[in-house]
Amino acid sequence: MKMENLRQVQSHLIKEMLDMPSRDSNDIPWKVLVMDSFVQRLISPVLRVNDLREHGVTLHLLINDKKRDPIPEVPAIYFCQPSLENIDLIIEDVGKDLYSLLYLNFTTPISRQLLDRLAQGVGTKADRIVKIIDQYVGFECLEDNLFCLPNGEDQGDLFELMNSDDGDRVERYLDHQVMALQTVLVSMGGPAPVLVGVKGNPSETFVERVSVRVKNFLLSSKQDSLGPGLLASNDQLQRPVLMVLDRTVDLAGPLRHPSHYSALINDLFLFKHNRALIDQSDGKKITFNVDQSDPLWQRYASAPFPEAADAVDKALKAYLDEYNKVQSADIRVTVQALPQLTERKRLIDQHLAIGQAILDRIKERELGEYFAMERRVNVKEASKWLNNEQSPGTRQDKLRLYLIGLLQQHTGKNRKEWERECTPYLRTIDVKERAIIASVDAQHSYSLPTSTPVSPTQQQPAASEAFLSGLMGNVKTLVSGLQSQGAGSDRVICKHLDTLLNQLFAGNVNQQLAVLDPKPSGIQITSRSSISTLIVVVLGGVTREEYDALSTMYNNTNNTNQPSIRVIVGSTGDSLMTGEQMLRGLAR
Repeated sequence: MKMENLRQVQSHLIKEMLDMPSRDSNDIPWKVLVMDSFVQRLISPVLRVNDLREHGVTLHLLINDKKRDPIPEVPAIYFCQPSLENIDLIIEDVGKDLYSLLYLNFTTPISRQLLDRLAQGVGTKADRIVKIIDQYVGFECLEDNLFCLPNGEDQGDLFELMNSDDGDRVERYLDHQVMALQTVLVSMGGPAPVLVGVKGNPSETFVERVSVRVKNFLLSSKQDSLGPGLLASNDQLQRPVLMVLDRTVDLAGPLRHPSHYSALINDLFLFKHNRALIDQSDGKKITFNVDQSDPLWQRYASAPFPEAADAVDKALKAYLDEYNKVQSADIRVTVQALPQLTERKRLIDQHLAIGQAILDRIKERELGEYFAMERRVNVKEASKWLNNEQSPGTRQDKLRLYLIGLLQQHTGKNRKEWERECTPYLRTIDVKERAIIASVDAQHSYSLPTSTPVSPTQQQPAASEAFLSGLMGNVKTLVSGLQSQGAGSDRVICKHLDTLLNQLFAGNVNQQLAVLDPKPSGIQITSRSSISTLIVVVLGGVTREEYDALSTMYNNTNNTNQPSIRVIVGSTGDSLMTGEQMLRGLAR
């Protein structure tokens, strides 16, 4: 089976694992899946309950559920992290004879110490354990080519650790993230990638540790590659490249309010593991689970919100037209068409409710004004808004705007002018907000290009009008005018990536780049045509709109001199970066 993207790879690996007992014996049609909470989060974006049933899983349970009943006649597939707690729970299950046979699968390689503990713990019942397998799937795949490297317990995030004096904690964080990234690379297979970081930067340390892990894997497996899979290629003149970037290259990116449909959901609501909890204006909450088969989500998740809203409105009208036709058709045609129409209506209603909830937030907080000011930081205009205590928006909205202005005007006379003009606002901030501002000041590696001032005669219609113009149907939201400024290759992180790649092509390795090759092949990365796949990992997290921009920035199919490159994007942390997460990280 040919894999087209990372999500398919992870889904295939998990399904292969679920089919393991059936492959061992045709007499085992059913099995139990026992997992920890980490795996529960990991599989939810790639598998649905129906997928589990199709692969013979009749029951799925959490490993720490003490109320699990014995099912001795059924084999159990364990899928969990190789932690001390999980090993002890497995030993306890074997002792209680909960299941007839156990297939133990770990997200990352299990240590010799834990293996010895397991062997000693199960004692004479060791024959109950059929297999122990390192699955190398310790990452969460949110989109086709987007993965997250979840933080371990009590590890904090990159910003907290950068200011930490706890060396052991930093070591645990690095080891956990590097191990998780190794599982991504092994899952994708193919030749080991060329690893690229920036010298004197956290990314340099990161790629050094990744290189050691990849080398050790190749030595222990006695292979020349990471195995078959997504990155396997017949082209002997190409190599995958792993480029590690640092979030501090652009602190302003996550602070800006987004304009894309999925990015707005991520920014305005609790959205983790492809599940969003939407607060509606009537106080009710709805749960939105991303369905990759949903045509509206597939096509418009990365589109500007007005475009997505317009598409939902058209989908509703098309549904009503088809529904009316079916109602007047033969009864057999009606019966056959109703299930499909019912599912279409469910998805449309879901998007209508989400669209209305987004619109309510935009109108209540006047996010259109923030969207405009954050993309053309005019000192007089923005400071006037901040200094007016009656200006709409939450305290976070205002702090995000102030920090963007601070980053924009971060040197010399411009900075002093910004602070002077915002003096009334600064008198209103609390201790936590002051600490966040100090934390931004402590970051020395950020860069934000100065935007070209917009004169009154050159200005487009007010962004708030563009953001809120045009109501239609029940969704009636933001239909025309809003364009994603600073999108695509204009984003700072995209420009930074392009600059580093050009340095790599030019051979500026010793001066600025840390380039490591775990398995030298003689292939020189001198141009885009030398790269089979580009894996971009952002230490500190990537936003949804940055993922959209990074994943498509090298899709240049019209220029024969600039071949397309498949880009796979990785983000550290349990979810994509948002403005709220950025503030929370800076506050620590």
